[in-house]
Amino acid sequence: MTTEAPPAATPAPTARVYTEAEYVALQAKLTAANGEAAGYRVDRDQHKTVAELRAAEVSAAAAKLAEVSTVAEARILRAELKAAAVSAGAADAGDVLALIDRDAVKRDAKGEPVNLAELVAELKAAKPYLFTKPAEPATSSSSTEKKPDPKAPAAKMARDMTDEEYKAQKAELTRRR
Repeated sequence: MTTEAPPAATPAPTARVYTEAEYVALQAKLTAANGEAAGYRVDRDQHKTVAELRAAEVSAAAAKLAEVSTVAEARILRAELKAAAVSAGAADAGDVLALIDRDAVKRDAKGEPVNLAELVAELKAAKPYLFTKPAEPATSSSSTEKKPDPKAPAAKMARDMTDEEYKAQKAELTRRR
């Protein structure tokens, strides 16, 4: 067995003794350094506060953008549903819009609705009283009634009638009264 000697203790360094003038100068340097560090801490805190304010502004703007986008998308979907309802012959597009489940609308990769006609057709099959017969090409989109013929029969003037036609027209007019 070998016995090792305990390590020798290192001698403690001797403290330097400062004169009063050196002590005052070091104290002044320490006070100046502490003041400078405090200034840096204030600057850091102010920058952190500004960054937090900017982050809050960005977050609020993103929330507002999301809200506006949601409202715009809802309006666009409502307009497209209304157009599909009118083209299917809805008597009142508002009633059709109220009954269609907007969550059932499917969208393609671009976000465009793809099954509006099918949804309106399902509603038309379930509630046919909400729809009128489809509009004919000669009618306007605002009414399902047929337009009058563009040329109404012109009235025949008495001077252009023969005697027999004149007497027949006169007899018919006197009968109406």
